[in-house]
Amino acid sequence: MSSVVLVNPTAKNFSQRRLSKALSVLREEGACREVFFTRKRGDAEQRARLAAERGAETVVVIGGDGTLNEVVNALAGTSTAVGFIPCGTTNVAAKEFRIPEDPEEAALRVLNGQRRTLNLGQINGRYFLLMAGVGFDGEAVHGLNRTLKRLTGKGAYIFSGLKVTLRGLRPFRIRLGEGEMTCYTLIASNSACYGGPFKVCPGASAFKATLDVAVMLNGSRRDILRYVFGILTGRHLNYRDILFREIEYIQVLDSPHIQIDGDYYGRGPVEIKTAPMALRMVF
Repeated sequence: MSSVVLVNPTAKNFSQRRLSKALSVLREEGACREVFFTRKRGDAEQRARLAAERGAETVVVIGGDGTLNEVVNALAGTSTAVGFIPCGTTNVAAKEFRIPEDPEEAALRVLNGQRRTLNLGQINGRYFLLMAGVGFDGEAVHGLNRTLKRLTGKGAYIFSGLKVTLRGLRPFRIRLGEGEMTCYTLIASNSACYGGPFKVCPGASAFKATLDVAVMLNGSRRDILRYVFGILTGRHLNYRDILFREIEYIQVLDSPHIQIDGDYYGRGPVEIKTAPMALRMVF
């Protein structure tokens, strides 16, 4: 197997020891053609695109969900597969696809796993593997303190989420099907796992031709706390003010903050849709 390895050395759980273990497994099988260390946002996407153009069979990501998203955007629609050795803050993709977080076991999965074709989500031409969050978590990621993230990992997300809760949310309009409605948070899921082991849309899957969306119709402080605790316990599935739908297309008509795969995307308006059979991944 001809593979290029892309390493994000700033990932929360990265260490030289973890890297050495993963590379040792890959090199033992002659599966590591080149190793590249990212320095800034966009490096992984640029390098993965170059690897695909040069005929690499696989691009192996050693990093977090954000680095993986960059590579997904480079490899979508190509014959080059992506492999994942997780060392990020939450590693949602690893939980979703049951990829071991031990670097040696994850490297063995890259070598011996099945090459599968996955559906992706797409937001104004940008792909996401896991989810797009509009409203609450978009604002939380936008307001994330990067220094605090490096020091505390998940704690930075919790702190930013608390700040958003204290401020409350502004409503925005969406077009779902033939009608428009106003909501405060929208989550479009291509995976069941969300923010770790929690599941906003338990039926979502990258093997489905549709995205699962959860539309939260209220946005007061009390409502936000109720939604959060509902998601933590699974009770949100019975809330009357959350709409659940399976969709191929939805529009956000206003300009709320948006995150995709845990990284900040920007603001609306946007179109969110499915991208069928767009990515090859080995796991």
